[in-house]
Amino acid sequence: MILNGAHMNLKNNPTIIDLAELLMPLNDNASDHITWVDFEGEVQVTKTSVIRENAKFWYETLELGNGYVGPQAANDLEYLAKELDRLKHDWSKDAKGAIDF
Repeated sequence: MILNGAHMNLKNNPTIIDLAELLMPLNDNASDHITWVDFEGEVQVTKTSVIRENAKFWYETLELGNGYVGPQAANDLEYLAKELDRLKHDWSKDAKGAIDF
C-alpha cells in the first residue's frame, strides 16, 4: 500500500534518496504527520489520522511547521541519515508499537 506515491521498503536496503523522495511531496504546514512501518517493511509518512491497523511500529508525532517533512526535511542530509538509521535499526530489532525518540 503506497499512500503518497513514493515508495520505501526496509527489506530493500533503502537509501537517503528513497527517504528524501518519501518526505519531499508532504506539506509540513498542512498537518501533523507520523512515520510508521507496516509488517512488510513498507515505510509510510502520513497525516496522523491515516495510520493503519497494519502498522508494525510508529514514531512520535511530527508536529507541523517544524521541518520534519516536505522539501526542508528532504534536503537536510544529516536529518535524513539519522532517520534512515533509526528506521533500519528498529526494523532489524523487530520493533513493535509506539517508539519514543
